[in-house]
Amino acid sequence: MNALGSELSFRQASALPRAAAIWAAVALCAALQLHLAFAQPINWDEFRFLSDVHAYRNGTLASPVQTFHVHLFGWLAGAFGSEIDEVIAGRLAMLAIEWGTAALLFRISRAFAGREAALFAALCFLSFSFVLKHGASFRYDPIATFLLTGAAALLLGRLRWTAAAGAGAAVALAAVVTIKAVLFLPLLGLIAVWRVAKSEDRRDTLIRLAIAGLTCACVFVSLYLAHKAALPAAGDGQAVVAASAQKTLGEGQFFPRRLDFIRSLLGNPIHWTLLGLGAAIACRRRLWIALAFALPLASLLFYRNAFPYFFAFMLAPASLLWALAAARPYTRRLLPVLAIGLVVGAVGHALAVDGDVLARQRATVAAARAIFPGSLPYIDGCSMLARSPQAGFFMSSWGIENYRAAGRPVMRDAITRGGARYIVAGNRQLSLALAGSAESRLLPQDTAVLRDDFVPHWGAIRVLGKRLPPSVTPLRFELLASGPYTVESAAAARIDGIQRRPGDVVTLAAGGHDAVAPAGLTLRWGNHLHRPAGPPPGGDLFTGF
Repeated sequence: MNALGSELSFRQASALPRAAAIWAAVALCAALQLHLAFAQPINWDEFRFLSDVHAYRNGTLASPVQTFHVHLFGWLAGAFGSEIDEVIAGRLAMLAIEWGTAALLFRISRAFAGREAALFAALCFLSFSFVLKHGASFRYDPIATFLLTGAAALLLGRLRWTAAAGAGAAVALAAVVTIKAVLFLPLLGLIAVWRVAKSEDRRDTLIRLAIAGLTCACVFVSLYLAHKAALPAAGDGQAVVAASAQKTLGEGQFFPRRLDFIRSLLGNPIHWTLLGLGAAIACRRRLWIALAFALPLASLLFYRNAFPYFFAFMLAPASLLWALAAARPYTRRLLPVLAIGLVVGAVGHALAVDGDVLARQRATVAAARAIFPGSLPYIDGCSMLARSPQAGFFMSSWGIENYRAAGRPVMRDAITRGGARYIVAGNRQLSLALAGSAESRLLPQDTAVLRDDFVPHWGAIRVLGKRLPPSVTPLRFELLASGPYTVESAAAARIDGIQRRPGDVVTLAAGGHDAVAPAGLTLRWGNHLHRPAGPPPGGDLFTGF
């Protein structure tokens, strides 16, 4: 008895340092993510996500698909100093949601492994490079990941009717938030089949699963219809869903984001090695339900939008395989060393983030607000100024492909009908077009409008206007919008036969005009528009994922 007691005491004592090391690693990863929420550059689709919130508040939101989040984040609109601060506040909310996901992953892993292994699985998830950087980003993914992981946890646990209904409601809400929730359905379906196969009372289990399915259908329809009714001019949701499915699933390209996957392999060798080990253990033990939790990873083979931010969504359920790997005796002894390795890698990934980009974004947004304090329409690639209407289109890779397929120029209409009076040219495609690069994918007509009808103002901000070369004979030009224009020239110029001095503000109508400007002439829309005193920031406003 004394020998047995000594052995148990030794095992318990040796477990304490392992648990402490893993907990410390989890805390450090959480701290790194908290830091990144404030320091990481804002991605273009985070601005787009926020713009829907403002559009709903302003009564201009039209699409009922993938816009339900406007009800969850309405508190952001106008509550902070700028769009930058609103996104950061949204990230903090997403960070809390992600920590909830990590807690659910621990709970799921506990159904198959011990506490240490389950905690280590949560650590693997939080320290994965793409999860560290994007797991709490202001996007659909953190919300859907939490809800769908929660549904899986409820279906795995004691299947009371309340748990079944809760799982169905969680899936419904996730599906209303984003249509990519369908990628979890094979996993949830296999969990349901497994529960029936393992049940002693299959009839009762089937009834409870039916409750889950019925609840899911009722909640989804209710939420979708209520959301659509709340929009003043809701568009055709079915058409949007069909187009999205065709674009993301139906293009037939195999492994479309293989380069991002290779990046993940190179940046996370410990994670992928342990994941493979967990899969091998599941196969050897014939624990097929554990392998089913890796099914969302299969979306890498066909899902067009499997960008780095998507990895948190598909890796979350696969965390169970990390728990299986960590539970093996030969791995368990190495957990403190592995935890240190994961944290060192996470610190390296966090330090690689260029915080100067966020400073440039903040300076540009502040400048735009100082120059145009109201809600004047503008053109950019991602609705960076979410509080103002964006008259162009979302220039993601998908958006550009749709634009090119339509073959219809849009920039002239953005000015004449949409009311755009300035550009924030931080987007790559806008920058390339303005630079006259052959790499630009904008149509030639749109490139011509951007280059000929806007003049540089401050940094990435360009204002509607016209630049004319020196001439002693009348030059004919066209203005696309009526309004006040400030005359900028080194000498007097004649505009439509009237002498104008430098600094004059003249009201001109849209259409054709002529000018004689011996020293050259710039007509800048607005009445002596403000220019920030400091120099504009140099460098790009956006980085990749």
